[in-house]
Amino acid sequence: MFKLLGNITNTLQLGCEVCLSCHENCATCTGPSNTQCPTCKSGFYRQPSSKTCLSTCPLTYTANDTTRTCTKVVCHTFCSTCTGTLETECTACKTEYYLQPSPNSNTCADSCPATNYYANSSTNKCESNRYYCHSKIINIIMI
Repeated sequence: MFKLLGNITNTLQLGCEVCLSCHENCATCTGPSNTQCPTCKSGFYRQPSSKTCLSTCPLTYTANDTTRTCTKVVCHTFCSTCTGTLETECTACKTEYYLQPSPNSNTCADSCPATNYYANSSTNKCESNRYYCHSKIINIIMI
């Protein structure tokens, strides 16, 4: 019986195995592409929900050098997305929390600084309420 191997054209299996090299990013593979890697070589990480080996992990994931996989970062309870587990590593905030202005710009809190800022519930950020008008500074209170 003749059997076509995967997506490798013009290759027939005649009762023996045909072996091909793995992609250079793969430690083991099921085919020649970097998307067919159950395990990755050192310096490469298996991407979430796939068998692709790349040198970096996507946002909100961290590279695990032991398993050579991308591991989901567990954010602080106030953060919806983050770069780490600390409350100072937020990139966006959960509902009813607001990304703070500089110098605390990666921190989420349940309110904004009382002076010159308001809590924008559509962006979950503390927005400046200072507007310049005829060289005078006026504060606008948002309700």
